[in-house]
Amino acid sequence: MIASCLKIIIITIIYCETVTADLILGQRCRQKDNTLGICLKINDCKPVMDIIRSGQIRSNPPTVCSQTARTVCCPVAVPTTITSTSSTTTNHPMRISEKKCREYARATVQKIFVQSLLIGEQQNEVIIDKCKHKSVPLIVGGTEADLYEFPHQALLGYNDGDPGEWGCGGSLISPKFVLTAAHCLYPRSYGAVKFVKLGMHSRAQNDDKVFIYGVQEIFQHPTYSTKTFNDDIGLLRLNATVTINELIFPICMPTMLHENYNAIASGFGRTGYGESSSEILLKVGLEKFEYEECQEAFGKSIRVRNDTMLCYGHHSENKDSCSVSMKFYFVLWEFPCDRLLIKLNLVLN
Repeated sequence: MIASCLKIIIITIIYCETVTADLILGQRCRQKDNTLGICLKINDCKPVMDIIRSGQIRSNPPTVCSQTARTVCCPVAVPTTITSTSSTTTNHPMRISEKKCREYARATVQKIFVQSLLIGEQQNEVIIDKCKHKSVPLIVGGTEADLYEFPHQALLGYNDGDPGEWGCGGSLISPKFVLTAAHCLYPRSYGAVKFVKLGMHSRAQNDDKVFIYGVQEIFQHPTYSTKTFNDDIGLLRLNATVTINELIFPICMPTMLHENYNAIASGFGRTGYGESSSEILLKVGLEKFEYEECQEAFGKSIRVRNDTMLCYGHHSENKDSCSVSMKFYFVLWEFPCDRLLIKLNLVLN
């Protein structure tokens, strides 16, 4: 079955040449031309990102510090300008979403200083990655998420009762906003969404790692259609600012479009038709479907919009995010923790 609920925008994963031994984040390294560098996350190294954006990654691959951590040997002197074909030098613009993404990522690392064993050498700054996410292959059939594997995961609450009703899911995209589906804003059974829960691994979890916020303001996409579910996007402003740490932090918004990669959906939805919603956070791996096979699967019931939608499902397994009660949200883990990319657009099966 095609996964027709939520669509994502994805950044290309880079495969580069390797070095003989893995180096840790923040450690000194040498590039292919023997010049000095520092091991950084790929997206934190501007020269490498410039190569990627220019399409020259195959002809000029960077030196890899660690395949598992996706770090590269970045030149020590990082240029702050780029030169156009007309030989003029200008500042390289960075979108606000990208700036904020890097800012949030700082909560996932810890800096320590290690004394060098060489006489006369100064202390080296070492960055320890505290990310809870582990890269996994495509998941078949769905499984329980690891503890705090999806730190952006939100759960929406309705009614004023205690504990009330916890229904739809969402994604924290900034310390004040949660992205969700428009059909989750005012469900007929519950009324308007009133609360957002963060930091939980189960619906009932209520320890010191879980935080519940009130909803201050609700925004519905202006062209959302209850008939076709096109532009099924909603935004919630929280009544307080979320404290960012390695267990709760926003998912990054996309800065470029690359389509042909698998994704992971997470949420508390049903594991099958007629079954109860899951009490624990689940994840399921999904594959990218081409526009033609997606439209063929839906037939005349749904018009797939090739300009705004991507289709995900599984070619051999009966699984998607609609069959689990539309409470799953797609992410692609391009870089560990600090690069979580999402774009939502819902349609019904």
